[in-house]
Amino acid sequence: MLRVSPTGDSGHRTIAAALRAHTGPGPLRVMVEPGRYPEPLSLKGEVELCAARGPGTVVVEPAVAGANVLDVTGSAVVTGLAVVGRGTATVAVFGRLLLRDCRLEGRDGAAALTASAGSEITVMGGELAVGKATLQGARAVLRGTRFQAAGEDALVVSQGAHAEVTDCVFADGRGSAVHVSGAGTRARLRTCEFSGFGGHGVLVEQQAEAEVRDCLLRDLSGTALGFRDQGHGTVVGTRVRGADAGAVVSGGADPTLRDCSFHGCRAVGVRVTEEAVCGIEDCSFEHLSNAALSVDQKARLRVNGCRIVDARHGVVVEKGHASLERVEARALTGSVVRLCQDGTFEAAELRADDCKYGLHASGSGSSGELTGAELCGMRDCALVLTGSARVVARNLRISEPVSDGLFARDTSYLTVRQCTVERAARYGAHILDSAVLVADQLTVTDSGAHGILAENSSQFDIRDSSCTGSDGDGLRTRSDVSGRITDSRITGSRGEAVAGDGSVRLDAVTTRDAPPPAGQPAAGLGPQAELDALIGLTEAKRQVRTQVDLLRLARLRRDAGLSEPPGGRHLVFSGPPGTGKTTVARLYGRILAELGVLSDGRLVEVHRSDLVGQYLGSTALKTRAVFDSARGGVLFIDEAYSLARRFGVNHDLGQEAIDELTKLMEDHREDVVVIAAGYPVEMEGFLEANPGLASRFSRIVTFSPYSPGELVRIVRHLADRHGFELDPDVEPRLLARFRGRASTGSPSNGRDARTLFETMIEHMAGRLSDIDRPTHQELLTLRPDDIPEP
Repeated sequence: MLRVSPTGDSGHRTIAAALRAHTGPGPLRVMVEPGRYPEPLSLKGEVELCAARGPGTVVVEPAVAGANVLDVTGSAVVTGLAVVGRGTATVAVFGRLLLRDCRLEGRDGAAALTASAGSEITVMGGELAVGKATLQGARAVLRGTRFQAAGEDALVVSQGAHAEVTDCVFADGRGSAVHVSGAGTRARLRTCEFSGFGGHGVLVEQQAEAEVRDCLLRDLSGTALGFRDQGHGTVVGTRVRGADAGAVVSGGADPTLRDCSFHGCRAVGVRVTEEAVCGIEDCSFEHLSNAALSVDQKARLRVNGCRIVDARHGVVVEKGHASLERVEARALTGSVVRLCQDGTFEAAELRADDCKYGLHASGSGSSGELTGAELCGMRDCALVLTGSARVVARNLRISEPVSDGLFARDTSYLTVRQCTVERAARYGAHILDSAVLVADQLTVTDSGAHGILAENSSQFDIRDSSCTGSDGDGLRTRSDVSGRITDSRITGSRGEAVAGDGSVRLDAVTTRDAPPPAGQPAAGLGPQAELDALIGLTEAKRQVRTQVDLLRLARLRRDAGLSEPPGGRHLVFSGPPGTGKTTVARLYGRILAELGVLSDGRLVEVHRSDLVGQYLGSTALKTRAVFDSARGGVLFIDEAYSLARRFGVNHDLGQEAIDELTKLMEDHREDVVVIAAGYPVEMEGFLEANPGLASRFSRIVTFSPYSPGELVRIVRHLADRHGFELDPDVEPRLLARFRGRASTGSPSNGRDARTLFETMIEHMAGRLSDIDRPTHQELLTLRPDDIPEP
């Protein structure tokens, strides 16, 4: 061990002299007494320099401007020194260096520390001030170090370098705190803190990779996290508190952000642009001046778990695509989802409260699908479509919007299935201009004005829906509107059920609480009586009653403290189309609700497209969202066999849906009853698609085709229901027609009977068109010549 002091009392006056004095083969240790040492140093071999009286007592600086202070070509350990440089680099590492509790100070625009390819450096504690640290192809470990007042970037990792950065502090620089670039370059940042930088907190680009974990980025003038030019990486458990942008992902980059929080971002929480791909998992966004998430320029955003509070918009999509799962939003001054030109999205399990809009879609080329959403207390309209936007909404619940529940104008096209609009302050649904509304199982209740308002050349097709309790009219149409309502109920309005000057066709629409047609169960007899009163379906009704009896027995035994008999609740409905499978499924759900087996018994009807996503992995998410939307009720999968097909595009995605359903049916068998329906032969293939699938279903309920006599009874029932009478010669003609069809091996079904009845009405209208004043009986009676030719 050698000693150095400015006076030479302990040995050598300069550190360089001590280094020259060592001629042995072994390592050299030099203890340096307090003082300033104006000398450049070159550390070769194994050398240790140590401040004898502790950190900060020894200052090493250049004797002349422009030179490096410390060059390391060997293996060196430096402890407690302050190294001040005025040249290109303060410390240059070509070998191996360990810095402990040192302070390196460079000059503005230069490097406090450089490490070249093949070198290794470890920095423990200490501080790097003014100049930047540059790692070019080096291996580096930095722990507990403070980077202060860098004139440009504070830490640059490039050219294939690998850096482990832990518990470090980066403060007050004009550039980026950490800049990672180049193919093969990797950086891992853990529990670090970043503040006061004008550029990025962390910038990853040019195919580099970074992991940012449990870090804090605060009070930044620029972007906290930047991934661009095919930069890769993950950000986990990291907090952003005050930045222009929380994260910007561009140029084909593809990071994932997980369990992160973004607070106080001025421009955007996370922006994804320029064909980049970004995953957001279980992140939160609060107190933002603009949007929480933005995707544009052919980029793609995947969100699985997100909470947004106090921002302008939740997600803005323009010329890009967003896939959203489990998004919660509250107190937004704009839209939860803002869809602009050429923007597309798919969303499941969206929950929003006290926002201006739930979804606002506008511009050309914008489209999307919304599944399983709840929008409560929107401060304007819940769903807004303008321009040529096209949106499909399924299993949507809207309550207490300050304006309209559904609003569509211009040439937009809105499709809703199994949606509820409750207590809208104005209209439950409002369409105008040339907009189109297609609704199936839409429920509108207690609207403050009209239940549904259609005006200005708009169009609508509404089926199996209800509109009740409106303060205005149930349905109001104005000027050049055309529409059709089928199998629906419009009752309880203070105004008229249907009013206005539009062209509206009503098919099987109840507009007042009238007594039931003859032969049908009176209201209040319950779903079991309605099931028993259905025409035909003898075997199906018997099997359903047996299943209900078993479930009732199981409940009674459970209440008595006895074990339940074996068996489940899920069913397979096997039979051709038009044989009443959906109707029986709806009644089965209501029966189970009366027994207390299900909480509400409502029917959620889905098809393959409702369960299958666009890529592997998205199908399971979509299937879970649909399954969750049916909790407490019946999930009815029509044409379920299509999920098991072994050909065509995306056939493997159907298998993914089957596998997910198989698991969900077992894990949540107390919450949801699943009914899979389809043709008999094809359903056998469906049950074989997963080894455990068949065991999930307790029985196969067989639906046989209607007999010709039963089809005649269906037509008679339809005529009674709609206020028509059949001429005595009509039923024999109908019976002969249905028998003839059965003899060909292609019997008619219930849908055929309905279509035939509707065609008879059209023929009646044509027959009476030349009669100025038809008699009451002529308006009432359907005649044999109204039956169309086979």
